[in-house]
Amino acid sequence: MLAISEAFRSGNLGIMDYMKYKNIMADTSMRDSIAGDETKK
Repeated sequence: MLAISEAFRSGNLGIMDYMKYKNIMADTSMRDSIAGDETKK
């Protein structure tokens, strides 16, 4: 998370990039839960 905040400050990460990243992470989590992946819990 510290790397993300530093990327925001330095201008290497925009808000839309961050939202896309969060959407991908949520999608991955949803797919894991549907597939029954118990290793991440």
